[in-house]
Amino acid sequence: MNKILSLLVIVLILALPLSFIDYDMAKDAVFNISDAIGYQSPKKIILDESGVPYIEYKYQNGKYVGEKRRNPVTISQTGMKYLEKYYETKDEKYKELFLNCSDWLVENAKNKGNYSVWEYSSIIYYPNFTLYPPWVSGMAQGQGIQVLAYAYNLTGNEIYLNTAKSALGAFYVPVEEGGVLYIEDDGGWWYLEYGYKGEPKPKTLNGFIFALIGIHEYYRITKDDDALYLFNRGVDELKRHLDDYDTGSYTVYDLVGTPAGKYHEVHVKQMLTMYNLTGDPIFLEYYEKWKAYSNDLWNIIDKRILNRLNIAIYVFNTIILFCISIFIMLIQGHRRGKGNRRLK
Repeated sequence: MNKILSLLVIVLILALPLSFIDYDMAKDAVFNISDAIGYQSPKKIILDESGVPYIEYKYQNGKYVGEKRRNPVTISQTGMKYLEKYYETKDEKYKELFLNCSDWLVENAKNKGNYSVWEYSSIIYYPNFTLYPPWVSGMAQGQGIQVLAYAYNLTGNEIYLNTAKSALGAFYVPVEEGGVLYIEDDGGWWYLEYGYKGEPKPKTLNGFIFALIGIHEYYRITKDDDALYLFNRGVDELKRHLDDYDTGSYTVYDLVGTPAGKYHEVHVKQMLTMYNLTGDPIFLEYYEKWKAYSNDLWNIIDKRILNRLNIAIYVFNTIILFCISIFIMLIQGHRRGKGNRRLK
């Protein structure tokens, strides 16, 4: 009995470092396994022959669908990576790939009269709301106009500038009318990452800030007064609501109760970016405050060790290691028994 207890203690200790892994790495591993049995619906980013990404969804609600969809944000972010590689290496192939992504944005901007949008064709499920296609995103609009402003700056081709200017117009249009603007009761302007027309409005923090960054980059290149106006209105609204996303120990993803998780680190970096763009000390204050949350021992433990998925992995590892150890002990005991019988 003492041997069993000692073995259990050793196994509990050995299982811990095997379970102390990054949450997203663990999540991806679990999703890949569940995808194989048709349970979950992870996304896979694939590049087409032009280097423009699309997302492949294999399963939805346990049914194989094999759907491939374009995501304007993924395309914009991939385009920016190509541009960075071009500036870094001066290799023309990266310039071409960047412009391929820019051309996709031009060709797929849906004209709505006095503005244009990039639409999503996927259904988005959240605990408090569901988005049905086609829906639009302030984050997609912001990052899209940023890419097109860079494309115009790189080539001088006004088709990129004209498309970006049209897409900028969506920030003036309320979400109920097909744009991405949500006007608060106090008159503040919020640019919704998820263009949900119902209530409650999710008001995702990182998506709003990414929209503001994109608008600012467009303004920096074009000096368009409309962009500066939209940026300033958004910054004013952001400052009024920063405390709403602060729990006192971590941040939240949105205002419908979604934990920030890995997006907390995104929030931290965004505060520093907003301080650099505006020089407003409130962003530096929240950057330092939220960064301190990241370094807090309890948050590290909560995020890395006490995460439910990591606990499940720890229990699984413990059981497997314990069973293997017992099996080895039984084999060794059997061999000793055979040896004793031979000696007799």
